[in-house]
Amino acid sequence: MTTATVSIRFVERFPEPAFAELQREIFAPLESSSPDFAAAVRAERAASGSVDSASFPPMVRFGAFWDDQLVGWSYGWFERPDTFYMANSGVVQSHRRLGVYSQLVGAIVEYAQSHGAGTVRSRHSVLNTPIIIAKLKLDVFRQRVVPFVMPHDA
Repeated sequence: MTTATVSIRFVERFPEPAFAELQREIFAPLESSSPDFAAAVRAERAASGSVDSASFPPMVRFGAFWDDQLVGWSYGWFERPDTFYMANSGVVQSHRRLGVYSQLVGAIVEYAQSHGAGTVRSRHSVLNTPIIIAKLKLDVFRQRVVPFVMPHDA
């Protein structure tokens, strides 16, 4: 299997339910469920009323497709006109170490830079070592003007 058959595409939406299933598959080992926390979040949302989705910055999505199957993704948004926040990324286990994530990061950095960003930043769980290692190995940030900031989670 080579990355030559993986294509990175800008998408308006990720295909469902495939995207939700991929997120569960990839992030399940990193997350622990808390019914008490989920109940508190639901109660807080109910107390605050509805949230106007127009107040959120537009989301930018890139999908990595093996033929027509979603095998990876990255999405984020502009926090400020000059700063892009890479919020969430993942690659299915079967397609890791094939350059898929590097292609996704490259697409995000290129998009952000071409739209005026001087900085691309992201945060990761300390448990998400595959992504942290992949980002540290990437040369894409040293080769471009865009500095990359990867603060640790608090």
